Amino acid sequence: MERAGPIAIDLEVLLLLTSKLSSEDPRLRDEALDWCTKSHRFISKPRLKQLLRLASGPTQTAFEPFAATLERQVGGTWPAAGAAAKEQPWTARLSGKSRAPDLEQPALVNLKLRTLFGVGARADVITAILNWPAPDFGAADLVFVGYTKRNLADSLDALAAGGLLDSVRVGNRIRFSWRKRRELCRLIEPLPKTIPRWPPVFRVLVGFLELLERVEGKSERGSIVEAVRELGRLGADMTALGLEPPRAAATPLEWSQVAEWMLSDARVLAQGRSSASKVA
Repeated sequence: MERAGPIAIDLEVLLLLTSKLSSEDPRLRDEALDWCTKSHRFISKPRLKQLLRLASGPTQTAFEPFAATLERQVGGTWPAAGAAAKEQPWTARLSGKSRAPDLEQPALVNLKLRTLFGVGARADVITAILNWPAPDFGAADLVFVGYTKRNLADSLDALAAGGLLDSVRVGNRIRFSWRKRRELCRLIEPLPKTIPRWPPVFRVLVGFLELLERVEGKSERGSIVEAVRELGRLGADMTALGLEPPRAAATPLEWSQVAEWMLSDARVLAQGRSSASKVA
């Protein structure tokens, strides 16, 4: 893995995106698999499973041979490695050049937290709340991370019991806030400049890509129908990211408007600038 930049990396989302683009860049796929053979202990399989459950059908299908190849290379059971994929895993050409991740890179803050708190919801919850824009948060606020609400609640309770967070009951809910954020940040420095909410970013970007693939060769009306359907499916994720798609006003919506908007927002999303993601 090359040296990462100042934007925090989301390992599971990166693997899903790599498998999604594998047909376009087999070499990237093989290098990712090579890295996984040496550093698979950092990968959260439960989170992969949950992110796949929320992903589109084509995304799930694209990950099947990736998962089957991982099973063949490193063993264990991987999400989405179905029987058909196991029979025909990829013939990957592993370079053997991958190195252990340098956990002093700011972009790998989540991997550093996983070495400290374990590969699971606790480390990923901490990553998500490092730059939380509000004074408090609860399990329901963190479902975008990629765990069940029960797992998130249990992790928040454990972090509060350990003294990292404070908790208070508000009605029938428990709200949490930082108690020792400054102390934790000193421990895990250097921090990245931004920690994007990559799961919804990934789903929106993939939705855009799949929409473009479906409308190729279709009429203007057919393209608009597909766009309205796909943007509706992505509504919750787009709202969470602060995205507002073009809507029909005095004149009918045109496909060129939708395509231009998607391209513009895709550039922003790819840089992790879609939501409050700066680390104070």
